[in-house]
Amino acid sequence: IIVGNNPVKVGIIAYTGVLNYGLSKKYKNNIHINDFYDTKKVLTDIAEIKNKCDFLIMIAHIGNEYSTQPSKKDTNIIKTYCEAGVDCVIGHHPHVIQPVEQIKASDGRICTVFYSLGNFIANQSSTHNDPKSGVECSTREGLIVSLILGKDQSGIYHKFNILPIMIYNVPDTESKYKYGRRIQPIAIKQYIYKDHENNNANSEEIKRLNNRIKEIKKHLFLYGQYDNVVYLE
Repeated sequence: IIVGNNPVKVGIIAYTGVLNYGLSKKYKNNIHINDFYDTKKVLTDIAEIKNKCDFLIMIAHIGNEYSTQPSKKDTNIIKTYCEAGVDCVIGHHPHVIQPVEQIKASDGRICTVFYSLGNFIANQSSTHNDPKSGVECSTREGLIVSLILGKDQSGIYHKFNILPIMIYNVPDTESKYKYGRRIQPIAIKQYIYKDHENNNANSEEIKRLNNRIKEIKKHLFLYGQYDNVVYLE
């Protein structure tokens, strides 16, 4: 699809490389799937839409569940798509945060790749240690990415604001269900301030959450710091 008009037109394409249960032969030909790994088809799509937009975003449902790093296979394919015209990749499926990376195409464009934003809202509660950053990644944490786009005499400019969030997950005492829960995404800093306002501040918990903000940043920028990717602490 293409959204926006003046000053910037944004193209959005979406693919999946993962199906939890696969497709039986009976239904395979009757269900349309945009296959991330069908490179010939994806490259054709990119070439077709690129001429109609100023900035192209790819949404990619790829990666291994609970893996804190992208696979070599996926990074290589993404580089091919960035070279073909993609300007930003938003990845999801692993349920934990993976690093961000910027890839320079031969035409000088910089493609920003968020390999996995983690979870936004989910009833999961596991942690997975990343051997490279040394950070423990939780399924109860994620990122919200805001993209700021503009156009001037030199061309398109863009910037990303990254907000670390946590998933507030507690038993719902008002639920009619025996195991009802309240599940809500909230910015980690907002949660800390909210506790202060309600006089529920626990110094150890606040210390832990402030440390998580730093740990998430360390893991996110494992591959490098980028001037136009701003982490909101």
